Amino acid sequence: MKAKQVLKSFSLKAITELGPCSKAQISKKVLQIARESDALTDEFIFAFKDIGWRFTDLKSDGLVTNNGKKSVACRWFVPTNSLRLAS
Repeated sequence: MKAKQVLKSFSLKAITELGPCSKAQISKKVLQIARESDALTDEFIFAFKDIGWRFTDLKSDGLVTNNGKKSVACRWFVPTNSLRLAS
């Protein structure tokens, strides 16, 4: 799997586990998941700089959304209807 896809997958997992959360919280959780999965490759680390774009990809896919605020006030979360679709 390409590093961008791994990052996107780990980001979704982090947002799902954390609930409403900030980019900083997601980033820390994604790094934790990557360490536990032995996925900290050079390619992953290079892709990590664009983690915010992976959130946008997830939002475009309808898997996550945010509160519409900018910068540190922005919170990302899995919408309720996505949880129903996953079950």
